[in-house]
Amino acid sequence: APPPVAPAPPPGVPLKPAGPDQKDIDDAIDRGCKWLLDHVAKGPSMIRDGWEGGPHSRDAFILYTLAKGGADQKHPAFQALVKRCLKPGKIERTYWAATLAMALQALDPAHYQPAIRSCAQFLADNQCVNGQWAYSGKHTVTLPTLSLAPTRVASGGSGQPASGGA
Repeated sequence: APPPVAPAPPPGVPLKPAGPDQKDIDDAIDRGCKWLLDHVAKGPSMIRDGWEGGPHSRDAFILYTLAKGGADQKHPAFQALVKRCLKPGKIERTYWAATLAMALQALDPAHYQPAIRSCAQFLADNQCVNGQWAYSGKHTVTLPTLSLAPTRVASGGSGQPASGGA
């Protein structure tokens, strides 16, 4: 037998939302950004390796998460992560190219356009005949040397800066 259905509230009484309220969601996003910034501040080895794309992909994915979560871009750990992601070198892994492009797009697409273009070129050059991508490419693309974009304080999930640290 199917589970019983809860009775409808009396007329005029609003239905309670099924999930968490927006404040709880915003607070969770802010706590997640703070946790990531605290761990990134301890160095790249503080967040476990083992990602298919290697440490570059891990760093780019964390950068994307922090950018979308509204972390404070002036935070020293955030700045160090951006520098690590932009370290000139050859793009050799699909996850790295894709996540770095997304992270830079979320931060400042105009400023980081040359790096985003390099990531897109890598992906275009390494797309398989059937339309998919392998984990690493046959062709590499060199990431251009770029300065950091001007920093700004983005709002976290709560609309307030997600400072990430005391």
